[in-house]
Amino acid sequence: MSPSRFTFRETSTRDQQFLAEMLIEAAHASGDALTIHDLPDTPGSYRYVAEWGKPGDLGVIAHDEHGTPVGAAWARLFDGSIGSPAFIDDHTPELTIATTAHVRGRGLGTALLRQLQDAARRAGLQTLALGVHRDNQPAQRLYRNEGWTTHTTAGEYDILVRYLH
Repeated sequence: MSPSRFTFRETSTRDQQFLAEMLIEAAHASGDALTIHDLPDTPGSYRYVAEWGKPGDLGVIAHDEHGTPVGAAWARLFDGSIGSPAFIDDHTPELTIATTAHVRGRGLGTALLRQLQDAARRAGLQTLALGVHRDNQPAQRLYRNEGWTTHTTAGEYDILVRYLH
């Protein structure tokens, strides 16, 4: 399935559950055994989807040709008190991205990333940040190929930044 076979739309408050499912997919890609049932009791992860749709939240959902959601990319602003290793500053949202297993390797991650970066530019954002596990080579390649650069490291994670101007 090529990226042209997917459709994209902006997220809404109704997407919190799907974003939570995608957050679990992202955690698994980093070797974390987090489950959807554990998520509300894991504040370090749950903060990326809790009360989705707050001012400043920005996201894109991909649907396959049957209208089934198969991936998402989203970004949320935090402040320094949250303690996230990927925190850059009060003006740089943290990005999360994931796809369902059956569509991986088909260009959807790249398409989602580009869609979200375009939405961030339209929203007037200058930068995005994310943390990616050093062993997640497919994600590392995706980000590097799309112009993301290393800002710092935190444990087993590279903290990457993308300047949008």
